[in-house]
Amino acid sequence: MPGRTWVKRLSQRGSAGCLLVALWAVAVQAQAAEAPRAAAVTTAASALPTALARHALVIGNAHYVNVGPLRNPENDARDMCGRLTQLGFQTDCVVDVPSRRAFKQAVRDFTARLGKGAAGLFYYAGHGLQVDGENYLVPTEAELKTRADIDDEALNLKYLMAELDQAGNGFNIVILYACRDRKRT
Repeated sequence: MPGRTWVKRLSQRGSAGCLLVALWAVAVQAQAAEAPRAAAVTTAASALPTALARHALVIGNAHYVNVGPLRNPENDARDMCGRLTQLGFQTDCVVDVPSRRAFKQAVRDFTARLGKGAAGLFYYAGHGLQVDGENYLVPTEAELKTRADIDDEALNLKYLMAELDQAGNGFNIVILYACRDRKRT
């Protein structure tokens, strides 16, 4: 049962810079457009009924093999894990997902714990791509030289959204703090 999705841009740096976007399946919105990440998560989580089981998957990809490392995603992910745990989430914290296969497995493990009466939160910090209108999350060992490589090695955001939809829990929050490159390959 696909829910209505709202998109709220919490911050943006430059046209090809880092972007923080929150998508959620119910009308939960941060108090201010430029709210810090922790405040936005606290606001969204506080809107959840206390009886809901809360599960989170937090991924911070920082140590990329084929492009330079990113300074903040690992620390951002650890901070987010700590805050979500304080907010009552059972949180899986993953740093440096190496491959598309590992990414998909982490998502499947996460969504398997969701079900009726649960709230899910997915947080990703790291590189992302937008190619021909499709958004991708980039594993740390991805080697992206052609358009076909992107499909083979990066995780299409549609996969994550389909898995969340299939979980059938009805309430999910997706937060992407990704440096995206809008190039067409």
